[in-house]
Amino acid sequence: MMHILWVICQVLFYIWALPALYYEVWKIFNYDKINSISIKLDNVIETKIVDDLTEKEMILILASLLYIIWTFVGLFTCRGWLFLFLIILSLLEYVWPFWKTKWGFRVDSVISIIIILSILINKF
Repeated sequence: MMHILWVICQVLFYIWALPALYYEVWKIFNYDKINSISIKLDNVIETKIVDDLTEKEMILILASLLYIIWTFVGLFTCRGWLFLFLIILSLLEYVWPFWKTKWGFRVDSVISIIIILSILINKF
C-alpha cells in the first residue's frame, strides 16, 4: 500500500512539470507582460497596496511561486542536479545584465524547457 502511495506522489510531482513547461513556453512570447508584472510587484512590495494587481497577475505570481517551490522540492530527488540548474538560471538575472533583456529572457526559457524535458525523460 505504501509503495502505491509513493508511486502516486512521484507521478503527481512529475505531472507538475507540465504546467512548468507551459509557463516557460508562455514566457518566451510574453516578455512585456511579465516585465510589467514584475514592475507592478516591485511597487506592491514598496507600498504594500495590492489593489494595483489584477486577478490574472495574481494567478501568474502564484504559479511562479509554485514553480519555485517545485524546483526546491526537486532538489531532493535523484534528478536534483537538474533542478539546481533551474535555480541557478533564475538567479542569473541578478548577476548578468543580459539575462534581464528580452533575448536573455528567451534564452533562459529555452534552456529551462530543455532542462524540464530532461527531467521528464530521465524519470519516464
